[in-house]
Amino acid sequence: MSEEPQFPMDRRRFLATTVWSTLATTVTLQACSDGGEGGGEPPFDPSTIPEDPERFDLGVQAGLTGTGALLWTHRTILGPLQLRVWVRDGDLVLDSTVDSEAHFVKAAVDGLIPGERYDYAFVSSSQASPTRSAVGGFRVPPEASSLEPLTLAASACTHPSRMPFVALEETARHDFDLFCHLGDISYNDDATDRASYDAAWRTTLGDPGYRALLPRAAFIPVMDDHEIGDNFVVSELPAQQLADGLAALYDHLPIDGAPGDPLWRSHRWGRTAELFVVDGRLERRREQDQFVGEEQLTWLIEGLQASPCHFKIVLNAVPIAQLPPVWPAFSDRWEAFEAQREALLDAITEGALSNVWFLTGDLHAGLVHRLERSGPRSGLLEVMVGPGGPRTLNPLPTLVEQVPTEAETYFPSDQFIFRSDALAATLLTFDPATDQVRVQFMDPETGEARFDELLQSGAS
Repeated sequence: MSEEPQFPMDRRRFLATTVWSTLATTVTLQACSDGGEGGGEPPFDPSTIPEDPERFDLGVQAGLTGTGALLWTHRTILGPLQLRVWVRDGDLVLDSTVDSEAHFVKAAVDGLIPGERYDYAFVSSSQASPTRSAVGGFRVPPEASSLEPLTLAASACTHPSRMPFVALEETARHDFDLFCHLGDISYNDDATDRASYDAAWRTTLGDPGYRALLPRAAFIPVMDDHEIGDNFVVSELPAQQLADGLAALYDHLPIDGAPGDPLWRSHRWGRTAELFVVDGRLERRREQDQFVGEEQLTWLIEGLQASPCHFKIVLNAVPIAQLPPVWPAFSDRWEAFEAQREALLDAITEGALSNVWFLTGDLHAGLVHRLERSGPRSGLLEVMVGPGGPRTLNPLPTLVEQVPTEAETYFPSDQFIFRSDALAATLLTFDPATDQVRVQFMDPETGEARFDELLQSGAS
């Protein structure tokens, strides 16, 4: 690598990109910008290049890596491709050739300025007049010492029967730093081979809600079952189908690595928050009372214990709370794997770890509840986000409205803070200065808040 140019460090950087796909060879690229403040060049204007939604048919996405961002697109026609990255409303900082012959393209960009907001687009120059993808944007995590607030947008469960996903469209209208999806992103239950998985993912990512939301911020996806198959069991799934399903998952999402690499990982947002992505599917072994592999469980416990961040946010596809016995799907939750659940929660409470929050999905409702009704775990809170667009909404919140005498059976008041069976856009703002989390569930039809409260973990 050549010596770093001596640009002012407020806006301009030497950027390195690595481009790969599960269908392409890994190649390392380098590019730098010589424009910027004092250079006489106007801010980069992407409108000078027309968008080509047919060539770039699934839009763009950004993910987080340990040191930068992972930028993604899919193209229907191969040919020369450029990646352009610019400071929002400012200088072009990267204009690099993407040396890839794949339809799926991922480019890991390093050397970004902490806390800065960037926009990006992929540009095709194979025709006489260049065209581009949609413009995406993301924010780089701030400096490691930063304690500024973090706003997450979150959703779960988006079934094609609910298209268009109005809750995602409403989410896209708000300002947030990261988007987290808590599982069942794409319902691929009828898929059995690579072609059918690709077709299902195309349907999902082609929805107007996803097309509006995914370009807005970096995306942290959590896998549940429907991405591979309804309630699939690893040992019972044909090996080729599992391989095809995972290959399609990695190709269609901004996840670094390759199929076979662990899906569990963490991301830090300064010293404000550390987000722990849990994989509760691929390592699940019912006969061994194993919800996650022992290595993953150790990683999660030790990561929570060692984290210097004010908030520790665990991203689970299924609830960890001890829900009332009348609730369905017990065997599909952390509760059914008692030893590992106890080990994790004991490490939190006995170690006096503060501000551990759990986000989840799966049960097609919007909920805020305590992990347990009483005892030390009653101070731990879980938020069931969305739902974004499940095939069937959870009927229990409506049931107890119609039959109030059943309310304490299904939603005991000493555990549940909020309940709704309606589609919702969910925002959570974690603020270390106040030691509070603002939780909002918004009606996608009106944009009005159904729930908007400041909460504290540990308060009972």
